[in-house]
Amino acid sequence: MSEKRASYDILRPQTLLYPPARLVVPCNPSEQMPAPSSYPKFTVTTPGGVEIDVPFGTRYGELLKREEYPAHADGLPPLAVKVNGAIQPLARRVDINCTLEPVYGDSKHGADVYRKSLSYIVPIAARRVFPGRRMIISHSLGHCYFFYFEDKVALTTEQTESLRNEVKAIVAEDTPIDCKKISQPEAQAYFKKHGMLQTLELLQQTNNSLSYLPQYEPGVCGCTRCAWDYGLGYCNGECVHGEGCYHVPGPTNTTCGCATCGWTDSHHNECTGDCQNVNICRQISQNSPCLCSSQNCLYDYAQQKCSGKCPVGQMCVQRGPETCFCERY
Repeated sequence: MSEKRASYDILRPQTLLYPPARLVVPCNPSEQMPAPSSYPKFTVTTPGGVEIDVPFGTRYGELLKREEYPAHADGLPPLAVKVNGAIQPLARRVDINCTLEPVYGDSKHGADVYRKSLSYIVPIAARRVFPGRRMIISHSLGHCYFFYFEDKVALTTEQTESLRNEVKAIVAEDTPIDCKKISQPEAQAYFKKHGMLQTLELLQQTNNSLSYLPQYEPGVCGCTRCAWDYGLGYCNGECVHGEGCYHVPGPTNTTCGCATCGWTDSHHNECTGDCQNVNICRQISQNSPCLCSSQNCLYDYAQQKCSGKCPVGQMCVQRGPETCFCERY
């Protein structure tokens, strides 16, 4: 890979700045990347008209814990938020001036969020408890949904209890549900592979070139397309890969690692080296950042240099002797 390509800079995710440009240094807590004095701020207005200045990247769910947002009269937890009138998940981050209103389960929108989330989680639990069997979510029945298995074999009381316990376990994991944008051919191939033929048929009747595939299973951010702003010199804590990337936003000890490795910089300032994704996560050493890169990346940690021969080809941006980052577009 040429020196010209290695000198590319990232000002924003998915944006390349061609030479002349500064050599990009890794996104990690070091003197090379000084912490910013302040983050860009936005104004969030409560339903009562109170204005709150919050830094970019703050989660909506965290804002609802502030004293400006009183608790629900019956103690119900918020299930979502209305951002300028649009329903958004609690895990979404502030990126615009807005009016923010909590959505509870005793409202129409809250009930819809609850039912749709449950309809998504229950089949996941069913696949875990009854592998090989396909659950069908059918028509509504009062405030409930009727479901059955494709093989038409009814569940026993013990099996129903096992399914209930697995659903509770998934809820206890508190893993956010996010959406992944994929192309129409990829979406059709996915639904065909998993036997979701009715969904496939509906998809084939649309003219959209992109589809949104819900994702629950936590994963690993396999590249560095985080929102570390090389132009402004700080991390806003928003990863384009959603919750699969473990981001520690803040003015100090900012790092981008993966969700399941043992990097605990924000608390212990060290890496445990106990990564559950050893094939794609590279633990360098203690007190060093845990960098998630392509499984096929040829960065030589022993020699502290990059071979410049990444098999990913045009999708990889080699960024000098410090590290090798795989940038997926």
